Amino acid sequence: MRPVLRAVLATAVLAACAAALPAVLGAEINTWTDRNGVIHITNRPAVGVGLTSRRVVHIPAPVPRVQVAEPAYHDSNYDELIRRAATRFDLDFDLVKAVIHAESAFDPRAVSGKGARGLMQLMPSTAQDLGVQDTFDPEQNILGGSRYLKQMLERYNHDLPLGLAAYNAGPSRVDRAGGVPPIAETHDYIRKVKRLMRLYGSTEGSGGRLYRVVKNGRVLITDRPLP
Repeated sequence: MRPVLRAVLATAVLAACAAALPAVLGAEINTWTDRNGVIHITNRPAVGVGLTSRRVVHIPAPVPRVQVAEPAYHDSNYDELIRRAATRFDLDFDLVKAVIHAESAFDPRAVSGKGARGLMQLMPSTAQDLGVQDTFDPEQNILGGSRYLKQMLERYNHDLPLGLAAYNAGPSRVDRAGGVPPIAETHDYIRKVKRLMRLYGSTEGSGGRLYRVVKNGRVLITDRPLP
């Protein structure tokens, strides 16, 4: 075999071996040529008179990872209340649930630094206008927040980014900006809600519980814990 072709084949074989070796073991690949000119590729150095091996690839063992299964998103504790509110105000289930997730992470006692309260983070003045007497009551809060969200969407002709911007930053800021105001938090909020909408739109009706599982260095999102 010609030297150039032999080198090309050896390189290809080395690449295949490196990909095939289990990285969890930590390994090295050695190459050596015997008396008959045969190239050997192995994970051990050559042993024998007149044989010299050359380490060409080293695969370090990765830092051990602990497999965990944890809820990545909240379960369906409030799904029935969300469905009722969504139906009443003609909103998508996944939109209302995504807003609740983004606003309070499903904590009915949440209070922001600005004083917004409950699952959908209603300001006291807004809650009063909406007829919400107890902002910490999940049913009242979800109904009031859904009603307010519907108002914001109708105000901006059902433009979702503008409606969400108004819910987050207030309609006066949207009006002054003539669009989504240049507020980083508001832009992040819109992106987060839209991402969560896609998630809940794909899981609504199947229990709503997802798990984040780290296995062999890979992150998986699944609807059931893995063994």
